[in-house]
Amino acid sequence: MHTIFFAVELVLKLLMKVVTLITKEKANYLNVPSDILSPVTVHRICRIGHLLPSHILSVIFGVKTLPNIWPYYASELNRNGAIVPLAIALAFIPIAILNGIIIEKILESTNPTYRSFKNSLIDTNEY
Repeated sequence: MHTIFFAVELVLKLLMKVVTLITKEKANYLNVPSDILSPVTVHRICRIGHLLPSHILSVIFGVKTLPNIWPYYASELNRNGAIVPLAIALAFIPIAILNGIIIEKILESTNPTYRSFKNSLIDTNEY
């Protein structure tokens, strides 16, 4: 069970690298120093704030929303449920990227230490 969480956290780290490329920022919440965000806080944000909502939204999208907007998917879903894990896995990627962007914006607006760290990175072109 721990290996599954470890693998998903690695995928989230990779997706957060994509987020930093999209937003053209130097750092994200997963790679800040421990004096800015403690490792426990980062771990909680990663699991509870990023992984869990992204997974729930991808399941809702794959099971509830997609059959309503795509008739072929609904007919395949009725015949063979094997398409569901693939749809959930494919929906997880953009949802996790969007969720990562939202988490970054929330952290910047609510945590002054994190905001000043990000601003200092912009000013000094470091990290």
